[in-house]
Amino acid sequence: MGGGPEGMKVFIDRPVATAMVFLALLATGVYSFLNTPIELAPKESYPMADVFASWPGVPPEVVQTQVTAPLEEACARVKGVTKMTSTSEIGLCRITLEFDPKTNMEFATLALREEMAKARPLLPPRVRPYVQPYVPEDFRVRPFLSYTVSGRYGLQELQELVKEKLEIGLGAVRGVSDVEVAGGSEPEIRVVLDEDRIKALSLHPYTINMAIGARLGTYPTGRVRRGTQEFLFKFADRIDSLDELRETVVAHSGTNPILVKDVAKVEVTYADIRQIHRINGQPTVSLTVSKERGANTLRVAGDVKAKLEEVRRELPPDLVFKSVDDESEEIRRNLNDLYLLAGLIAAIVFIMVFVVLRRFKPSLLILSSIAFAVVITFNLIYA
Repeated sequence: MGGGPEGMKVFIDRPVATAMVFLALLATGVYSFLNTPIELAPKESYPMADVFASWPGVPPEVVQTQVTAPLEEACARVKGVTKMTSTSEIGLCRITLEFDPKTNMEFATLALREEMAKARPLLPPRVRPYVQPYVPEDFRVRPFLSYTVSGRYGLQELQELVKEKLEIGLGAVRGVSDVEVAGGSEPEIRVVLDEDRIKALSLHPYTINMAIGARLGTYPTGRVRRGTQEFLFKFADRIDSLDELRETVVAHSGTNPILVKDVAKVEVTYADIRQIHRINGQPTVSLTVSKERGANTLRVAGDVKAKLEEVRRELPPDLVFKSVDDESEEIRRNLNDLYLLAGLIAAIVFIMVFVVLRRFKPSLLILSSIAFAVVITFNLIYA
């Protein structure tokens, strides 16, 4: 097909085919416009990825040995990794991976998630690693939806109610990467020492701590208390039964073994609440929703809100939900301002062209040509 008049003649001689081509471009442009991800922070692909795993309240040295080390071994099996950096702190493990610049990050992220799934059995039961594409600090955003939930319930009951109904339900929404319920406390194994028995046997709480650690591992799941003092236990939460813990030998009196049950009471309870948040005198928990990077914020927010309304029908009617943060509303306001500005510019262009040509149809044709060029540009943006 040549350029100039001969090239134009091809389109003029085939009006139906020409109309179909332009309609196809217009249709794909509209589809691309409606499906282009919209975010406050720009989407950019970096040859890096982060692996996170949380274990609330756990000392760094335990996180390092029981979580970080197994995950590092799993990460090392992913092709293309050139550098691995890990950080273990109280209750959190973070591993940053750097890849070869030519690495396809979509496939690398998929392979990394597969390795994390394989590593799950090696981790403590409550620890779930998740993969997040690397995002520079300047572009990191807060969870895009946050709510507080309050009602006439105990804090623990409220937390369990919200977790049971909302954490799973909202987590199944397409585009949602994580749902977190904060407030209340987690179950723990508590060992309450009998101070009189300990004194009589000349035992120290740390002796019991070390004995249990040697028998069951070093997973912090409870506290040892002695009077007003509080001692953190470090033992496995993979205990088959409380009887296994009660039967643990902590010392010997002559030839007779001293068991945990001889000097302490072992029970399953909830961790102490260190902070309480209330609204209008009622206990409150927070619900935060994070989305996958690149997902359309407006669409995911709409789906989450629809699912939330659906799930709320199964919850007690006296639960009060209050929106704390909604990133989609800010994006919607920005888009409305953009649409208003685009409409104003289009009106000004039409008026200027009409003043020059003094004819309505040619002016409208020029304006529609400009609009058509803008719409089909979204094909390149979406691609």
